[in-house]
Amino acid sequence: MKINIIVFFLFVIAMACDTSCASPYCEEMRGKFSDEQIDSLKINVSRQLMIGGVTIISLFKKQKWSVAYVETDFADDVFLFYHGDVYKDNFITTWSGVAEISEEHSIAKWAEDNATGIPEDLAECFAWYLTHGRNEN
Repeated sequence: MKINIIVFFLFVIAMACDTSCASPYCEEMRGKFSDEQIDSLKINVSRQLMIGGVTIISLFKKQKWSVAYVETDFADDVFLFYHGDVYKDNFITTWSGVAEISEEHSIAKWAEDNATGIPEDLAECFAWYLTHGRNEN
């Protein structure tokens, strides 16, 4: 009986926690940027995508790597992967579209394969955010 009560409470806590408790390490990589920095990033993204009207939804950074989640007026939302100066350099690769929760591991592997050298925890953060955390903004 005691074990059933413990299991029940763990289940309730897990349900209440939702996805916001699932990946606290992503918060450590979520960038805190000034309005000027965000404006510079928007200009760089607009230049590279050759469109106006971009919104930076989220930006995750680790070492010299960044993953920007961007909304545009003309296409699906896109993740842009940068190595170096996110305000001036071109992105290395992109991801657009959705993925199922069950694909989280394969998405992290995709990031490591297509953004060679990306820190493993940033690739895992991207995969988690893609499959679980997009609605947390």
